[in-house]
Amino acid sequence: MARRAEGHPLLGDADVRVVVVVGALERGEIDEHRGRGGLTSEGVDHGPTVANPAAPWGQGMGPAGYPRALPTVGKRRALHVAIAVVVAGVGALLVSRGASGPGATAPPPVVDASGLPLATEITPDVTALPGDGAVQLLVFSVPVAGARFRVVDLGMGRDLGRALEESGASLVVNGGFFDPAGRPEGLVISEGETLSARSDSLGGGVVLIADGRAALSPAEGFVAPPGAQLAVQARPRLVVDGGSNIVHDDGRAAARTALCIREQGRQLDVVVARGDAAARGPTLARLAELLVTRGCEGALNLDGGPSTGVAWRQGDQVHVLPPRGPLRHAIAVWAPPTRRRRPSTPDDRDVVRGRPLG
Repeated sequence: MARRAEGHPLLGDADVRVVVVVGALERGEIDEHRGRGGLTSEGVDHGPTVANPAAPWGQGMGPAGYPRALPTVGKRRALHVAIAVVVAGVGALLVSRGASGPGATAPPPVVDASGLPLATEITPDVTALPGDGAVQLLVFSVPVAGARFRVVDLGMGRDLGRALEESGASLVVNGGFFDPAGRPEGLVISEGETLSARSDSLGGGVVLIADGRAALSPAEGFVAPPGAQLAVQARPRLVVDGGSNIVHDDGRAAARTALCIREQGRQLDVVVARGDAAARGPTLARLAELLVTRGCEGALNLDGGPSTGVAWRQGDQVHVLPPRGPLRHAIAVWAPPTRRRRPSTPDDRDVVRGRPLG
């Protein structure tokens, strides 16, 4: 029978069924030739954790998984194998608890049949803004179904990197507008909770994520359905029905952040355009044109200029483009797990490594 180390100062409620297997080996209760009752990797879900980009698969995660069954070996060798597994598992737990602080918890690693982690990293498509090579356009594509979205209150702070680590998200980007007193402007809904009411004076549009789809609607008269995962009001709507919604180009260039909806709401692109200064970037009209060429069916401009900033996980690293000004809200995105590709060359490990990110 499996037992748990409840209340242990280091192991907490960690699963200790592998120790029971060692005892079973000593008593001869496991068939040494057929491998019946072999070790399994049944993880214990401890909930979200703060991932450490310096660790191979994130801080708080254990080994990639224990073998499903003991190989056909004698009892003595099987006992040695089981002891080694116990030592490795306990060591990983001790490192996890020590690095994360007392009482910290972590989810088990998720692996596929080949043993590769199903990482929640996200890789942006990085290009130079046409006509201005000093401005980079970063596009993070997220399949809406299976993804998670949540609004993070930064309290007029700027540390998106910390928000990323504390949330365990794949991506954190600046959100909508706020007034001079630091109060959010416009409708903001996060995981079914309304954080800020709709504003008629702000106008613009609302990006809604509900039931695995994203949609853009005019803000006027908008009512979110119950249990909406995310709703953010901002302005202007850059793209409507696949065409530019900007009638006049005012010539005002700035760093920009936008949400682009593609594939009938199945795909959401987080778009960041940023140069070496808050005033370097596209005009709203130019950004709308770029998004149309990328296949956006609807797109909403978020707060920009000094507010534009983003942090994301890519490979084993965290990348941060910090905002140049304070933020009230940021949007955290957990991308659906995908098989992590083994880089074939060093340059493939990080598509933005070596590029000046502003």
